[in-house]
Amino acid sequence: MICQHVRKANKPIFLLINKTDCKESRRNLPDFSRLGITDSFEVAAEPGIGFGRILDKTIELLPHEYRKEKEKTTKILILGRPNAGKSTLLNAMTDSERAIVDEQPGTTRDVLNAQFRYNGTNLEVIDTCGLRRRTRIKTSVEFYSMLRALRVIDHADIAILLFDTTQGVVDQDRRIAAMVLSKAKGLIIAPNKIDLIEKSNRSKIIPSTHGSFVSLDFVPVVPISAKNRDGIETLLSHILNIIRESKKVVDKDTLESIIKHLQSPTGGRILHLRQIKTQPLIFRATVTTNVKESYVRYLRNMLRNYFGFSGMPILIRTRVVKKRRR
Repeated sequence: MICQHVRKANKPIFLLINKTDCKESRRNLPDFSRLGITDSFEVAAEPGIGFGRILDKTIELLPHEYRKEKEKTTKILILGRPNAGKSTLLNAMTDSERAIVDEQPGTTRDVLNAQFRYNGTNLEVIDTCGLRRRTRIKTSVEFYSMLRALRVIDHADIAILLFDTTQGVVDQDRRIAAMVLSKAKGLIIAPNKIDLIEKSNRSKIIPSTHGSFVSLDFVPVVPISAKNRDGIETLLSHILNIIRESKKVVDKDTLESIIKHLQSPTGGRILHLRQIKTQPLIFRATVTTNVKESYVRYLRNMLRNYFGFSGMPILIRTRVVKKRRR
Protein backbone atom coordinates (compact mmCIF):
# COMPACT_ATOMS: atom_id res chain seq x y z
CA MET A 1 0.00 0.00 0.00
CA ILE A 2 2.75 2.48 0.94
CA CYS A 3 4.73 1.66 -2.18
CA GLN A 4 1.71 2.21 -4.43
CA HIS A 5 0.97 5.55 -2.79
CA VAL A 6 4.58 6.74 -3.25
CA ARG A 7 4.58 5.77 -6.93
CA LYS A 8 1.64 8.11 -7.57
CA ALA A 9 3.95 11.07 -6.87
CA ASN A 10 5.85 10.18 -10.07
CA LYS A 11 9.22 10.87 -8.42
CA PRO A 12 12.40 8.80 -8.20
CA ILE A 13 12.07 6.21 -5.44
CA PHE A 14 14.83 4.80 -3.28
CA LEU A 15 14.28 1.62 -1.30
CA LEU A 16 16.42 1.53 1.86
CA ILE A 17 16.67 -1.90 3.42
CA ASN A 18 17.88 -1.35 6.97
CA LYS A 19 19.72 -3.57 9.47
CA THR A 20 21.50 -5.50 6.72
CA ASP A 21 24.55 -5.85 8.96
CA CYS A 22 22.67 -8.64 10.73
CA LYS A 23 22.92 -12.10 9.13
CA GLU A 24 19.39 -13.05 10.15
CA SER A 25 17.94 -9.96 8.45
CA ARG A 26 19.81 -10.63 5.20
CA ARG A 27 17.81 -13.82 4.71
CA ASN A 28 14.81 -11.64 3.91
CA LEU A 29 16.52 -9.57 1.19
CA PRO A 30 14.99 -11.51 -1.77
CA ASP A 31 11.49 -10.59 -0.52
CA PHE A 32 12.06 -6.90 -1.30
CA SER A 33 12.57 -7.57 -5.02
CA ARG A 34 8.79 -8.05 -5.27
CA LEU A 35 8.32 -4.32 -4.81
CA GLY A 36 9.89 -3.68 -8.22
CA ILE A 37 11.99 -0.71 -7.09
CA THR A 38 15.18 -0.47 -9.14
CA ASP A 39 17.20 1.75 -6.82
CA SER A 40 17.47 -0.32 -3.66
CA PHE A 41 20.20 0.11 -1.06
CA GLU A 42 21.30 -2.18 1.72
CA VAL A 43 22.08 -0.04 4.77
CA ALA A 44 22.64 -0.25 8.50
CA ALA A 45 21.59 2.98 10.20
CA GLU A 46 23.15 2.28 13.60
CA PRO A 47 26.79 1.88 12.42
CA GLY A 48 26.21 4.21 9.44
CA ILE A 49 26.86 1.69 6.66
CA GLY A 50 25.81 2.12 3.04
CA PHE A 51 24.74 5.77 2.92
CA GLY A 52 27.53 7.03 0.69
CA ARG A 53 25.99 5.36 -2.39
CA ILE A 54 22.62 6.94 -1.59
CA LEU A 55 24.13 10.43 -1.51
CA ASP A 56 26.00 9.81 -4.77
CA LYS A 57 22.82 8.65 -6.47
CA THR A 58 20.86 11.62 -5.10
CA ILE A 59 23.39 14.07 -6.54
CA GLU A 60 23.18 12.33 -9.93
CA LEU A 61 19.43 12.91 -10.02
CA LEU A 62 19.54 16.57 -9.00
CA PRO A 63 19.15 19.21 -11.73
CA HIS A 64 22.52 20.67 -12.68
CA GLU A 65 21.80 24.13 -11.24
CA TYR A 66 21.24 22.65 -7.78
CA ARG A 67 24.56 20.80 -7.76
CA LYS A 68 26.57 23.99 -7.52
CA GLU A 69 27.17 24.75 -3.89
CA LYS A 70 26.49 28.39 -3.13
CA GLU A 71 29.70 30.05 -2.06
CA LYS A 72 29.42 30.86 1.61
CA THR A 73 30.59 34.06 3.27
CA THR A 74 32.39 33.27 6.51
CA LYS A 75 31.44 35.65 9.31
CA ILE A 76 34.34 36.81 11.48
CA LEU A 77 33.38 38.46 14.77
CA ILE A 78 35.79 40.79 16.60
CA LEU A 79 35.26 40.65 20.37
CA GLY A 80 37.03 42.21 23.31
CA ARG A 81 36.92 44.72 26.09
CA PRO A 82 36.39 48.42 25.36
CA ASN A 83 39.32 50.19 23.68
CA ALA A 84 41.08 46.95 22.74
CA GLY A 85 41.33 48.23 19.15
CA LYS A 86 38.46 46.34 17.53
CA SER A 87 37.45 49.10 15.10
CA THR A 88 41.06 49.65 14.11
CA LEU A 89 41.38 45.94 13.42
CA LEU A 90 38.28 45.95 11.20
CA ASN A 91 39.80 48.78 9.17
CA ALA A 92 43.14 46.98 8.95
CA MET A 93 41.60 43.68 7.85
CA THR A 94 39.40 45.25 5.19
CA ASP A 95 41.93 47.93 4.22
CA SER A 96 39.30 50.60 4.82
CA GLU A 97 38.25 53.31 7.25
CA ARG A 98 34.66 52.15 7.75
CA ALA A 99 34.72 52.12 11.57
CA ILE A 100 35.13 55.29 13.63
CA VAL A 101 38.39 55.07 15.56
CA ASP A 102 38.70 57.03 18.80
CA GLU A 103 40.95 56.74 21.84
CA GLN A 104 37.88 57.21 24.04
CA PRO A 105 36.66 53.76 25.24
CA GLY A 106 33.23 52.74 23.96
CA THR A 107 33.22 54.61 20.64
CA THR A 108 31.49 51.71 18.85
CA ARG A 109 27.89 51.59 20.11
CA ASP A 110 26.48 49.19 17.54
CA VAL A 111 27.49 46.33 15.28
CA LEU A 112 29.50 47.27 12.18
CA ASN A 113 30.33 44.90 9.35
CA ALA A 114 32.39 44.90 6.17
CA GLN A 115 32.69 42.24 3.46
CA PHE A 116 35.77 41.51 1.40
CA ARG A 117 37.49 38.66 -0.43
CA TYR A 118 40.82 37.22 0.67
CA ASN A 119 42.71 34.52 -1.24
CA GLY A 120 39.52 33.41 -2.98
CA THR A 121 37.41 33.27 0.20
CA ASN A 122 34.47 35.55 0.98
CA LEU A 123 34.77 37.04 4.47
CA GLU A 124 32.56 39.34 6.49
CA VAL A 125 34.19 41.05 9.47
CA ILE A 126 31.88 42.18 12.24
CA ASP A 127 32.97 44.75 14.83
CA THR A 128 31.01 44.93 18.09
CA CYS A 129 30.94 47.23 21.07
CA GLY A 130 33.32 46.43 23.90
CA LEU A 131 32.14 43.72 26.30
CA ARG A 132 32.38 44.91 29.88
CA ARG A 133 31.39 43.08 33.03
CA ARG A 134 27.70 43.72 33.75
CA THR A 135 28.52 45.56 36.96
CA ARG A 136 30.52 48.14 34.96
CA ILE A 137 27.81 48.92 32.37
CA LYS A 138 26.74 52.50 33.10
CA THR A 139 24.07 53.40 30.52
CA SER A 140 21.08 51.75 28.86
CA VAL A 141 22.60 52.44 25.44
CA GLU A 142 25.73 50.53 26.41
CA PHE A 143 23.64 47.70 27.87
CA TYR A 144 21.60 47.15 24.69
CA SER A 145 24.71 47.49 22.52
CA MET A 146 26.28 44.67 24.53
CA LEU A 147 23.16 42.51 24.11
CA ARG A 148 23.31 42.95 20.33
CA ALA A 149 26.98 41.98 20.36
CA LEU A 150 26.23 38.79 22.29
CA ARG A 151 23.45 37.84 19.87
CA VAL A 152 25.77 38.26 16.88
CA ILE A 153 27.96 35.44 18.22
CA ASP A 154 25.21 32.94 17.37
CA HIS A 155 25.42 33.92 13.69
CA ALA A 156 29.22 34.11 13.43
CA ASP A 157 31.59 31.35 12.32
CA ILE A 158 34.85 32.50 13.90
CA ALA A 159 35.59 34.99 16.67
CA ILE A 160 38.75 37.03 17.14
CA LEU A 161 39.30 37.77 20.82
CA LEU A 162 41.26 41.01 20.95
CA PHE A 163 42.96 42.43 24.03
CA ASP A 164 45.42 45.23 24.72
CA THR A 165 48.83 43.61 25.26
CA THR A 166 49.91 46.44 27.55
CA GLN A 167 47.02 45.61 29.90
CA GLY A 168 47.34 41.84 29.75
CA VAL A 169 44.65 39.16 30.08
CA VAL A 170 41.88 39.57 32.68
CA ASP A 171 38.97 37.37 33.75
CA GLN A 172 36.61 39.10 31.31
CA ASP A 173 38.80 37.95 28.40
CA ARG A 174 38.62 34.38 29.67
CA ARG A 175 34.84 34.65 30.02
CA ILE A 176 34.52 35.88 26.43
CA ALA A 177 36.68 32.98 25.16
CA ALA A 178 34.61 30.44 27.11
CA MET A 179 31.38 31.94 25.76
CA VAL A 180 32.60 31.70 22.14
CA LEU A 181 33.69 28.07 22.50
CA SER A 182 30.47 27.12 24.32
CA LYS A 183 28.63 28.22 21.18
CA ALA A 184 30.90 25.95 19.07
CA LYS A 185 32.55 28.81 17.17
CA GLY A 186 36.12 28.97 15.93
CA LEU A 187 38.44 31.16 17.97
CA ILE A 188 41.64 33.15 17.48
CA ILE A 189 43.25 35.14 20.29
CA ALA A 190 44.93 38.34 19.09
CA PRO A 191 47.06 40.33 21.54
CA ASN A 192 46.94 43.85 20.09
CA LYS A 193 49.21 46.94 20.30
CA ILE A 194 52.45 44.96 20.21
CA ASP A 195 54.07 48.12 18.82
CA LEU A 196 53.98 49.39 22.41
CA ILE A 197 55.98 46.37 23.65
CA GLU A 198 59.77 46.32 23.55
CA LYS A 199 60.97 44.17 20.65
CA SER A 200 63.08 42.07 23.02
CA ASN A 201 59.92 41.10 24.94
CA ARG A 202 57.62 40.33 22.00
CA SER A 203 58.73 36.68 21.80
CA LYS A 204 57.15 36.16 25.23
CA ILE A 205 53.67 37.26 24.13
CA ILE A 206 52.47 33.93 22.66
CA PRO A 207 53.59 31.64 25.55
CA SER A 208 52.38 34.19 28.10
CA THR A 209 48.97 34.40 26.43
CA HIS A 210 48.58 30.61 26.25
CA GLY A 211 49.48 30.49 29.94
CA SER A 212 46.64 32.90 30.70
CA PHE A 213 44.02 30.74 28.95
CA VAL A 214 43.97 27.32 30.61
CA SER A 215 43.27 24.34 28.30
CA LEU A 216 43.16 26.49 25.15
CA ASP A 217 46.42 25.31 23.59
CA PHE A 218 44.49 24.46 20.41
CA VAL A 219 43.53 28.12 19.91
CA PRO A 220 46.06 30.06 17.79
CA VAL A 221 47.54 33.21 19.31
CA VAL A 222 48.43 35.88 16.74
CA PRO A 223 50.13 39.03 18.10
CA ILE A 224 49.25 42.10 16.03
CA SER A 225 49.42 45.85 15.82
CA ALA A 226 46.13 46.83 14.20
CA LYS A 227 47.24 50.47 14.11
CA ASN A 228 50.43 49.68 12.16
CA ARG A 229 48.78 46.72 10.36
CA ASP A 230 51.48 44.33 11.54
CA GLY A 231 50.50 40.67 11.73
CA ILE A 232 47.27 41.15 9.76
CA GLU A 233 48.32 38.78 6.97
CA THR A 234 49.17 36.12 9.55
CA LEU A 235 45.80 36.67 11.21
CA LEU A 236 43.95 36.25 7.89
CA SER A 237 45.95 33.10 7.11
CA HIS A 238 44.87 31.60 10.45
CA ILE A 239 41.25 32.47 9.64
CA LEU A 240 41.47 30.54 6.35
CA ASN A 241 43.10 27.62 8.17
CA ILE A 242 40.29 27.47 10.75
CA ILE A 243 37.75 27.48 7.91
CA ARG A 244 39.54 24.43 6.45
CA GLU A 245 39.71 22.77 9.87
CA SER A 246 35.99 23.31 10.46
CA LYS A 247 35.21 21.46 7.20
CA LYS A 248 37.55 18.54 7.87
CA VAL A 249 35.87 15.14 7.60
CA VAL A 250 37.26 12.00 9.21
CA ASP A 251 35.92 8.83 7.62
CA LYS A 252 34.46 5.95 9.58
CA ASP A 253 37.26 3.48 8.84
CA THR A 254 39.92 5.86 10.13
CA LEU A 255 38.01 6.41 13.36
CA GLU A 256 37.43 2.68 13.77
CA SER A 257 41.16 2.03 13.48
CA ILE A 258 41.87 4.69 16.10
CA ILE A 259 39.50 3.40 18.79
CA LYS A 260 41.51 0.16 18.89
CA HIS A 261 44.28 2.18 20.52
CA LEU A 262 42.10 4.20 22.89
CA GLN A 263 41.62 3.57 26.58
CA SER A 264 38.23 2.15 27.51
CA PRO A 265 35.95 4.06 29.89
CA THR A 266 35.82 2.76 33.45
CA GLY A 267 33.64 -0.34 33.59
CA GLY A 268 32.83 -0.40 29.88
CA ARG A 269 34.04 -0.19 26.28
CA ILE A 270 33.90 2.27 23.43
CA LEU A 271 32.18 0.55 20.51
CA HIS A 272 32.08 3.20 17.80
CA LEU A 273 33.28 6.72 17.13
CA ARG A 274 31.66 8.64 14.26
CA GLN A 275 31.84 12.17 12.95
CA ILE A 276 28.25 13.33 12.47
CA LYS A 277 28.73 16.99 11.52
CA THR A 278 31.12 19.69 10.37
CA GLN A 279 30.84 23.41 11.11
CA PRO A 280 30.64 22.80 14.04
CA LEU A 281 32.66 19.63 14.52
CA ILE A 282 30.49 17.01 16.22
CA PHE A 283 31.42 13.40 16.96
CA ARG A 284 29.36 10.64 18.52
CA ALA A 285 30.90 8.01 20.78
CA THR A 286 28.93 4.82 21.31
CA VAL A 287 29.87 3.27 24.66
CA THR A 288 28.61 0.47 26.86
CA THR A 289 28.39 2.55 30.04
CA ASN A 290 27.86 6.12 31.17
CA VAL A 291 31.14 8.02 30.97
CA LYS A 292 32.53 10.88 33.03
CA GLU A 293 33.43 14.27 31.59
CA SER A 294 37.10 13.37 32.06
CA TYR A 295 36.72 10.56 29.50
CA VAL A 296 35.03 12.94 27.04
CA ARG A 297 38.01 15.30 27.44
CA TYR A 298 40.33 12.35 26.82
CA LEU A 299 38.53 11.53 23.55
CA ARG A 300 38.62 15.20 22.53
CA ASN A 301 42.36 15.41 23.18
CA MET A 302 43.01 12.22 21.23
CA LEU A 303 41.09 13.58 18.24
CA ARG A 304 43.22 16.72 18.37
CA ASN A 305 46.42 14.66 18.54
CA TYR A 306 45.42 12.75 15.40
CA PHE A 307 43.68 15.43 13.31
CA GLY A 308 44.54 18.88 14.70
CA PHE A 309 41.29 20.87 14.40
CA SER A 310 43.22 24.06 15.22
CA GLY A 311 41.05 26.83 16.61
CA MET A 312 37.87 24.74 16.55
CA PRO A 313 35.98 23.31 19.54
CA ILE A 314 35.13 19.60 19.28
CA LEU A 315 31.73 18.50 20.52
CA ILE A 316 31.39 14.86 21.55
CA ARG A 317 28.02 13.29 22.15
CA THR A 318 27.88 9.96 23.92
CA ARG A 319 25.38 7.19 23.29
CA VAL A 320 25.12 4.32 25.74
CA VAL A 321 24.31 0.88 24.34
CA LYS A 322 23.90 -1.84 26.91
CA LYS A 323 25.44 -5.10 25.77
CA ARG A 324 22.94 -7.93 25.48
CA ARG A 325 23.50 -11.02 27.54
CA ARG A 326 23.90 -14.17 25.51
